[in-house]
Amino acid sequence: KTFGKLRNSDTCKSCSWMETENSSLLVISNRLPFTLRRGRDGVLQRVPAAGGLVTAVAPVVAQTGGTWIGWPGPGISCSESLPGPDPSDQSPTASLQSGQIRPVYLTDWDYQMYYNGCCNATLWPLFHSMPDKAVFDEAYWQAYRAVNQKFAAASLDVLRSAKQKRSSLPLVWIHDY
Repeated sequence: KTFGKLRNSDTCKSCSWMETENSSLLVISNRLPFTLRRGRDGVLQRVPAAGGLVTAVAPVVAQTGGTWIGWPGPGISCSESLPGPDPSDQSPTASLQSGQIRPVYLTDWDYQMYYNGCCNATLWPLFHSMPDKAVFDEAYWQAYRAVNQKFAAASLDVLRSAKQKRSSLPLVWIHDY
């Protein structure tokens, strides 16, 4: 449960905000740690996601009472409640409660322009030593900025709420770009 703590008070006299002992974990990621699909009855259901981030980090978020911020997927409206975990679920996200999830709702256009556009067509080639493959499009950049503002607003909401409820702020993990 402990991530560590700044212990040398001579190095930083006013760094109590850096203490992470007994802190929760706030993950800010492009996607939520599970996907959502509609059952035959039209009700949303969680589908466990695969991958190293989810497998390693989701249990820590759950165990520390943290929060995961991410996009819930296409066709999910902000008027819909996110489902809780299925009691038979044994995946790493099984112990994450709905209250620990903070969705960031995006239109299909937002997602295409920000993720497939800016992240995949511009940033990915640049970060992988392929600048000749990068596509520079002003619309991609504007969508990237707008979507990041939505993620920033959600993050600030979670942090402000955490500050009111706890003596320490969560450790923040920003994953990917």
